[in-house]
Amino acid sequence: MRSLRLPALAAVAFSGVFGASAAMAGDIDRGLLARWSFEEGIGRFSAGAGEAAAEAELHNVHWVKGSFGTAVRFTGNESYVSLPPLPQLDGADQMSLSVWVFWEGVGRYPNILTGGVWSPGGFLIFVSDRTCSFRMGRPGHRSGVLGEQWEETAAALLDPLPIGRWVHLSAVFRRPDIVTYVNGREVGRAKWDYPVGQRGEMQLGRWSGPVSHRGLIDELRIYRRALEPDEVRALADAAGRDTPNFEDLGPARSGVKEVARLQTQWVELSLGDDGTILSLREKNSGRELTAAPQPLLEVVCRSGERLRPRRLRREGDRYSIEFLRHPGRAVLRISPKEHYFLVEAVELQVDSAEQFTFFQIAPAPAEYVGSMAGAISDEQSGVCLRSLTLESDTAVRGNPLRLCAYTTAENGLVGGRAALAAGPRVHWIAMLQHMAQAEPVPRSRFGGPWAMEAAENRGSYLFADLAAKDTDAWIELARRGGFTHLHLHGWALLTKST
Repeated sequence: MRSLRLPALAAVAFSGVFGASAAMAGDIDRGLLARWSFEEGIGRFSAGAGEAAAEAELHNVHWVKGSFGTAVRFTGNESYVSLPPLPQLDGADQMSLSVWVFWEGVGRYPNILTGGVWSPGGFLIFVSDRTCSFRMGRPGHRSGVLGEQWEETAAALLDPLPIGRWVHLSAVFRRPDIVTYVNGREVGRAKWDYPVGQRGEMQLGRWSGPVSHRGLIDELRIYRRALEPDEVRALADAAGRDTPNFEDLGPARSGVKEVARLQTQWVELSLGDDGTILSLREKNSGRELTAAPQPLLEVVCRSGERLRPRRLRREGDRYSIEFLRHPGRAVLRISPKEHYFLVEAVELQVDSAEQFTFFQIAPAPAEYVGSMAGAISDEQSGVCLRSLTLESDTAVRGNPLRLCAYTTAENGLVGGRAALAAGPRVHWIAMLQHMAQAEPVPRSRFGGPWAMEAAENRGSYLFADLAAKDTDAWIELARRGGFTHLHLHGWALLTKST
């Protein structure tokens, strides 16, 4: 980022699609909803400015510096910046985007900007292989849904993408017209007679999935008005960006402090004051069982916004978490037992919450994945996360894979409990048996951590399509054939049909 100095412009009359207006010195921030200049050069958060100023959160990116100041560098894989929703844009008839981009490589859908949910609504600075365009989607309608009338439009920006140099991109929407600019010069137009649709968290550097931008991004501006051509040209002033040279300052990491270190017989769990799991280390071998520091929890709101921790405070066995860009808070209780950690969702003060992931971890050993078992491991070590209440559930999500324990607004957001067992795989069954015996969960000598030991589980299955009146006949058939189990087809057919 560098400071922008505008020339003193006299009032100038413009004609054409945007009509007459005037661009005056110092007026460039009028209608500026949000701006991220990436000035810090350190840490995993970047301050925002403008009417809707809020912090950006940096994920797997690097800081760089050069004659342009500082910027963020994306690695091409799971590398992005999360930005807050801008509800002020939803329904707007005018909008402008401005951003500096430096490509070091190309890919399929490593968008420069994803403006929240796409379909319904949404807007993108869209990248596909070697092309870039600005796109808008119709609010209130979804793609591929019967009875809904999804539409989208695109205005060209670049084809092919320039590699190894700075480029300024801008898109200006004044209903029903879109005009796109590259380095201050108009390059594309499109008609679009629908308002802006904006819902949910925005992302810089990717759309969805692991593929992300490879290169630098700097100085993103989002306006709730249509910029004039002279304003776009002023923002595209390339001073300090006329060379490809820069210095990589390393990964964007916080100067995080450890606030808790908890132990079982097998592992040590370390938590940071920014609300991340810093480490899950095997005690005997010293092996690190987390793929990377991971936010301890996440809340999904009705708007689609995802809340992640910003600060964590320890209060005995309770952990109070404040959120990035949100005034609410969550409270967890994490209790170390001999063979596992007990995690409880004690409190959540977020009125619009739909789902509360009250614990999540990305295991490093990931050769074997059992989503039904809630387990991820390799031959030596692993991590297992089990729900202990009907109100909570577990899932395997994302890339890198995360084990998640969560509750929902439908079933109750607080009160959920889960157990985390981790360490040498050879001791897993014993860990889970201790957990099942100590916690108030259903137990069976044929199931769960006792399933492998039960002789009754080593018999044969008889697959049956049975009606109630034929039950006794099927049981007799199973006895005569030496089958120990009747496997009913009905549940599989029901699952397939739904």
